[in-house]
Amino acid sequence: MRFFFVATLMFAGVILLQISTVKAREVYINDWGIVEVDAEHFISLQGKMKPSSQINRMYYDVDNQYLLVSLNGTFYHYCKIPQDVIDSWLTSDSLSEYYQKDIKGNFDCKTNPPPDYRR
Repeated sequence: MRFFFVATLMFAGVILLQISTVKAREVYINDWGIVEVDAEHFISLQGKMKPSSQINRMYYDVDNQYLLVSLNGTFYHYCKIPQDVIDSWLTSDSLSEYYQKDIKGNFDCKTNPPPDYRR
């Protein structure tokens, strides 16, 4: 029984070590720089996205209302984009159409400065 307990603790320690060494993803934001996308600030919306020919990935910082979107492999950022807009976008019939109609040209980070995650 003691061996089982020690082996379990060792296994749990290995898993914790692996989790703690997972590095944040770095993405280059067009006209901004490199942003470190980490679990502390961002949630991945990948699992909530419908398939899209243009939109590859989305990361959202709920606290700062900051969105990173990969369009055809190039990341762009959007500032002060409310959670309800994100929810509407994710439940829309077409991510690409919603982007063209309601996101593009809005939530500009030049007028609403983004949080600085750059390295």
